[in-house]
Amino acid sequence: MVRNLKQSKAKGKKQRDANWSLGLISTLVSILAGLIMWGAQSPWGFEPLFLIGLTLLVGVFYSASLKRATLMGFVAGVSYFAPLIYWSSVSIGSLIPWFVLVAIQSAWWALLGFLTASSARLPRSVRPLLFAGLWTGIELIRGLWPLSGFPWGTTAQASVGGVFGGLLPYGGEVLLSFSVALVAAYCLSGLAVLPRLHLSPLPTAAAFAVLLLIGVSSFLFAPHQRFPLGNDQQLTLGLVQGGVPLPPEESYAEPGKISGNHIRTLESGRAAQGEVQVFLAGETALDRDPRKHFEIAQPLSALNLKVPFIYGVNQYFVAPDSKLWRHNQVTGWQGEYPLKLSYDKQIPVPFGEYIPFKKFLNYFVETDKLLPTEVVPGAGPAVLTIPLAKDPVTAGIGICFEVAFEQHMMRGIREGGTFIYVPTNNSSFGKTYEAYQQFQLLRVRARESDRWAVGVSTNGISGVVTPQGAVSQVTKLNESAYLKATIGLRKTLTPAVKYAPEIQVFGLILGSIAAIVALGLDVFGYKKRPRRP
Repeated sequence: MVRNLKQSKAKGKKQRDANWSLGLISTLVSILAGLIMWGAQSPWGFEPLFLIGLTLLVGVFYSASLKRATLMGFVAGVSYFAPLIYWSSVSIGSLIPWFVLVAIQSAWWALLGFLTASSARLPRSVRPLLFAGLWTGIELIRGLWPLSGFPWGTTAQASVGGVFGGLLPYGGEVLLSFSVALVAAYCLSGLAVLPRLHLSPLPTAAAFAVLLLIGVSSFLFAPHQRFPLGNDQQLTLGLVQGGVPLPPEESYAEPGKISGNHIRTLESGRAAQGEVQVFLAGETALDRDPRKHFEIAQPLSALNLKVPFIYGVNQYFVAPDSKLWRHNQVTGWQGEYPLKLSYDKQIPVPFGEYIPFKKFLNYFVETDKLLPTEVVPGAGPAVLTIPLAKDPVTAGIGICFEVAFEQHMMRGIREGGTFIYVPTNNSSFGKTYEAYQQFQLLRVRARESDRWAVGVSTNGISGVVTPQGAVSQVTKLNESAYLKATIGLRKTLTPAVKYAPEIQVFGLILGSIAAIVALGLDVFGYKKRPRRP
């Protein structure tokens, strides 16, 4: 009896040690998976890493219990999102919003881990389909909720330049996300089969090397999308990046400083590179509204511009509650007068441009002091129609973070946008990688819509993207610069644009069905069957 007791204790200790070792390995692999996937995002941009990291993550989920898979999903999410969006702490000047945002996004990955582990007992041939549905649904829902959602660090953002990016014009981000997740899950299934084939190490290593070479080559030498170029009407642009000396708070506090930078950059660029059909500048490129401030209107009028100058500015107004509000607006100027055109940002950034949950937060901090003037969302079409000498041109527009919202940008194309224009102000993010990541999203929008896309920042990066998602011209970060570019104007609609609402609904339904199936398998007794490796 004593001997049996000792054997039982030894067995229990051995099991605890094994569980501890497995937990440690799972944690390390989860952290590694998140970091590898981060390496696929800009500015690193080695796209095959996203598929590799996702394959590792699926392996962790399938080999873990429900509790551990949930925890590992959160761990992987932290290792991915924490370095990816560190710029949010720089912008706001506090680590707390960064912590909260990382925690929320990582919680979605924790849910993914739980649901994936719930389906781990399915046959190996079926599991990848379920995981692809779960991944697509989770990525969609985190881009919609809470608040306006946070569609950042997506699969499409990491894969736009590779072979998977060729799917964008056909099915948008939903098709691309589903495809990458499906390939990752099937890669894992293939790896699980290899030990049963009793292959010698050398042929196995050679096979893996060949597969890796094929995979990398497919990303590096991916074919362009096959939509015909056609006889595009051409538009010659002048991109005005005036520059914002850091720190931006001090520069914008000095009346006319930023406006002067942009006016001088426009003037010198026009003198050096000649006339264009329209000048485009970034979000809040003018620090004071020339319609209300003579000291800004005077130098603008002195330019005697024969073509429109399109720029961003804050338009302030007093609401019935006597509080000062503002529209984050894009408008224009020509000759001595403002143009009668405007687009007001429709998706303000929570905590950056408006404060949600005020009644609750006021118990801890005075929200009016945290953000004295909030942005009121605009309404109407997601386009800006610019008058030219002959015929007006219409741009699908999104200000700054709006480029991340696929539905908004595709709506602008359906409403007549013949090219994409994204004015932005990245000055508050300092020297972080936010501007590079945002420009990567511009490439996604260009490729899925088959449109030329133009991003113009106050301080970089600004540039032009072709309909194939290739960068045509680009400026550097934190400098004054001017680009002259000629782009094409298009009216045809890709399937991704034409059916964007239906595709997103389909993706949400697909994810919901996958989640219900995964939960059903765990709740209704399928868990009693042995796990399949």
